[in-house]
Amino acid sequence: MDHLSKQGTTFFDIMKALEHLPDSALGAFKALTKQIAQRVKTNRGNSELLLTKHILLWVSHAKVDMNIEQIQDSFAIHKSEGGCYEDHRPAKDLVMRACTGLVKTENETFGLVHKSVKQHLLQFEIISNDADLEIGKTCLYFLLNTCKEKENSPLLQYAAKCWWAHFNSKDQVFDENTDSLVMKLLRDGPNLTRAFEAMKEVEDGAFNGMTGWHAAVHFDLLSWAERLLPDIDVDARCSDGQTALHWAVRYGRRKFVELLIHKSANLNLCDQAGDTPLHKALVGPAADNVAIVKALIKSGARLDIRNGKGVSPLETVIQYGPPSIAKLMIESKEDINAEIFEDWTLLRYVFEISGVVGQGSQEIKHGEWINVQAAVTDHVHSLTELLLELGVELNRPSTKVGWTPLVFAASKGNIFLIRRLLNREPNPARVDMQDRERKTALWWATHHGMTDAAQLLAEHGANVSEACSDGSTPLHEAVKKKNSRLVQLFASLGANVNVKTSNASTLLIEAIRLQDHDTAWVLLNAGARPDEQDSNGKAALFYAIERQDNNLVWLLINRGASVTAPSLAKTGGKNTDMYKHTPLEQALRRKNNSAAWLLCEHGASTDTVIDEKNRTLLHLAAYRGDLEAVRLLIQRGASTTVQGEGGLTPLHYAVLLDREDIVTLLASDIAGSSSLDVTDAKGNTALSLATQKKNPTATRILIHRGASYKVADSKGLTPIHHAARLGFKKGLRMLLDSGGDPNSPDSNDFTPVHHAVNGYADSGLVKMLAESGANLDVEDGSGRTPLMLAAQLGKHELVVCLLDVGADAEVEDGGGHRAFHYGESYPNIQEFLGACGARRM
Repeated sequence: MDHLSKQGTTFFDIMKALEHLPDSALGAFKALTKQIAQRVKTNRGNSELLLTKHILLWVSHAKVDMNIEQIQDSFAIHKSEGGCYEDHRPAKDLVMRACTGLVKTENETFGLVHKSVKQHLLQFEIISNDADLEIGKTCLYFLLNTCKEKENSPLLQYAAKCWWAHFNSKDQVFDENTDSLVMKLLRDGPNLTRAFEAMKEVEDGAFNGMTGWHAAVHFDLLSWAERLLPDIDVDARCSDGQTALHWAVRYGRRKFVELLIHKSANLNLCDQAGDTPLHKALVGPAADNVAIVKALIKSGARLDIRNGKGVSPLETVIQYGPPSIAKLMIESKEDINAEIFEDWTLLRYVFEISGVVGQGSQEIKHGEWINVQAAVTDHVHSLTELLLELGVELNRPSTKVGWTPLVFAASKGNIFLIRRLLNREPNPARVDMQDRERKTALWWATHHGMTDAAQLLAEHGANVSEACSDGSTPLHEAVKKKNSRLVQLFASLGANVNVKTSNASTLLIEAIRLQDHDTAWVLLNAGARPDEQDSNGKAALFYAIERQDNNLVWLLINRGASVTAPSLAKTGGKNTDMYKHTPLEQALRRKNNSAAWLLCEHGASTDTVIDEKNRTLLHLAAYRGDLEAVRLLIQRGASTTVQGEGGLTPLHYAVLLDREDIVTLLASDIAGSSSLDVTDAKGNTALSLATQKKNPTATRILIHRGASYKVADSKGLTPIHHAARLGFKKGLRMLLDSGGDPNSPDSNDFTPVHHAVNGYADSGLVKMLAESGANLDVEDGSGRTPLMLAAQLGKHELVVCLLDVGADAEVEDGGGHRAFHYGESYPNIQEFLGACGARRM
């Protein structure tokens, strides 16, 4: 050893070397042990040798390496036999001297220099075979000690944790003193609490209020527990509310559970978390706890107490298992059909698990979730089979919401459960049993889109035409859910595809409204009538057009839908029964020209009168300014001359709305014919209206297409009169250039020049008429020339203009009055005319 130390070798190297010492070197330890034994025997009263013996005892038999303070306190408490031990604590240097050469120190803890030393100590009787018993008793003395200093002693943790470990041997025999110490500790609540608080593995525990029952359970001291006095409350609770029975169940100590039950422990007390002992029994391994659960249930533990999380033991095992305990609890129920909570039976709880398992969890990987699903499914199936075997009723609705197992299974699409319920013998589930809304399992399967489940129910004879309280049938619901597969199935089983819905609609209309092509096709194939109307007077074709779905329009027409039958009564008309929207009108109103073309191809009339104003579709298209619709209707032969209210034709509408593109289209269709000159109720032709609108483009188009400039309106005015009156130079120029007469009189003998003066024309327009050969001195029906009229109206500019282009100021009317006299209200005009006359004289 001296040689190794001088070589600078580490302590670890030294210890490794010691482990491989030759037999001759190991013999040195044996010799040293023998030497110490002889010294102890010959000096029994020597305190230092007693300390050496104590150190060797604890170092060789302690459950963990001991430090010097623990050695000091353990020696002191041993020597005081449980009394005040502070005065018996040996000094540290004395402890170090007493270690002899058989004890090593490392990191301030003690250990034997070699494992063989323990055998030598026993061989030479330095320590006895009852070493563990002696250490355990010292620990008990320490735990029972009332000295204040023990609270800070490192021995407290060791004594609290390991005292029972020194007793816990099947061959251990306890003397009366040891037995008494154990019983004393179990009756000492305060010291028990301090001991448990010192144990590292149970730190932060709630031990205030614990009793010997708790400690006996923790250390598995069954024989001592049986002898505990009845004055120790078997139902006493720690500060977390747990009784000894909670602990016994939590530790899986069945014999203690049975003992506590025998001692009349309350089986249904709840801890602070609301858990009863039965809750705790569901946390540990199932194999260990089945017997415990069985004992608790047999002795009256309630299955329905809900904890702080709102879950009872029965709910827990139904949801999470294990199956063995779930089976045990279910079989313990006297009435398998009774509701364990309001509206919840055992069967409902089991079935609800199957509904949750399909939802998945984002916290579980896909592969793991598949395994969870499989496990839960097996669990549900096993519990279902158990309940069916026990005779659970399948046709009894729950008391509050009327829950039934078949409706639930159908809603979730659980084929396995549906089959088991329908095939259970005796007393299977009734396939057509209705809930409080008179809805069957088939209706609910359809509602939730469970096609396979609905098909299975139908195969078992479910009534596909059964109506619920709102009048809907499974077929209605299949249409509503756009499930064409079920629609086809129900139709093949005889469901009426022409039955009305609760709102007086038809199934075909509902499918069209949903734009469900497949369902519409199935219904039509099954005999649905395409022209049936709903309460609004609309047929399926109307809704197809309304949805702008031309594929459905084509399908309906192809299957015989009427293209001429009206679909909707108009609003606001004088006789709403006479005028209803036709499919073609609906298509045009929605600017769906593709559908309109399709309707025309199949015979839709383009000249149908659409309202009480006697308007046609072409009127409507022109009025709406829909060029493509106008083009389509013209191509399909619509009349362009039919007159509506006020005698207006589509061309009139186009002009009034300044739609030159439509004017062009309509005028081109009737170019060169008298149809261009059809007049409205006021005698206006399209050209007259274009002139009055002062629209040069429309005027040009109409003149170019052959419209007459001679047709007078009801007041005798032609387009030229209107152009002159309105000062519409461009229009007047076009009319004159196309042959218009600048001297044509109206019914009051007003010529275009009279109208120019009387209206809004300027001098430029008057000059245009003069240059075109207009007679400037012609008289109107009152004998007035244009100059007289200009003077009378005070239009000085026009008076000057007329004189400049050749008007005669000396012309007199029938009463001998000249223009000078007509200007009497306007001195400046009279002065001007007088000056002109003087110059001429």
